[in-house]
Amino acid sequence: MDKVKIEVKIPENVQITHNGVIITITPFITVAKQIFLINHYMQDYFGTGADGTGYATLNAAYNLKNYLFQINTNIDTENMDNDVYVDDVLWEKITREIVNWSLFAEHLYLVVEEKKRLVALENSLGTVVSGLVLKGYSVLDKLSEITPEQIEKTRETGIELIQKLQDSSVLGAGSIKEE
Repeated sequence: MDKVKIEVKIPENVQITHNGVIITITPFITVAKQIFLINHYMQDYFGTGADGTGYATLNAAYNLKNYLFQINTNIDTENMDNDVYVDDVLWEKITREIVNWSLFAEHLYLVVEEKKRLVALENSLGTVVSGLVLKGYSVLDKLSEITPEQIEKTRETGIELIQKLQDSSVLGAGSIKEE
């Protein structure tokens, strides 16, 4: 069978009007731009500034809009009113014109869900307990040659591990006090 060469034909830029302003949109998100958007979204979403969900969902959503405005439109984001980020009509008009937006959004959702699953797994009881058991075995192996300083260090490590266990999402609000 003869091999054929396939080329992506990026659609020509389109223009929309929003509140009397003509906006030019590049109607295709390239692979490089998708990787850029996903990487930045993940950094924003799983970064600091959690909004009550344990993740920075609002920050990530608004930054995604900002990045898309910058790389696929002619919107001046430097002098833009922040309320533009909550203008759903504008967002819908822009994303409707991007031919591969829904596929990109699906990929973004899958990446976020996979990372959430991994975070949950890292914080699961089994993982936390396994870590505690391994630390315990390490301490027992060194018990015969332990000094008073090492006992104090071990006590501090134990308290840190208990605190980590308390802080894990598995056990939540338990409380163990140091004696």
